[in-house]
Amino acid sequence: MQAVDIELNATRRLDISCETLQVHARRSIEIAAEEQLKLAGGDVDVRAPSGEISLTANDDIAARGERILLNSDAPPLPLTWAEFHKRQAR
Repeated sequence: MQAVDIELNATRRLDISCETLQVHARRSIEIAAEEQLKLAGGDVDVRAPSGEISLTANDDIAARGERILLNSDAPPLPLTWAEFHKRQAR
């Protein structure tokens, strides 16, 4: 299918099911939800190789994970419990 403009409009629901879905845009992509937007995956990779990533919220921004790394490479995991406790004491 090819056209200058295409609009899909579903009154209640639009489902797309496939093995791989790729969306390419030369200028921009906007995804908006009036109530809630969810993004989930086994791994989620967000990149801005030549720009910035901005998070803005009226309320809290929560980052939860086993380790949260800011401006650093992942440190090596402790080899022993003694090393783990030594790092925690710093």
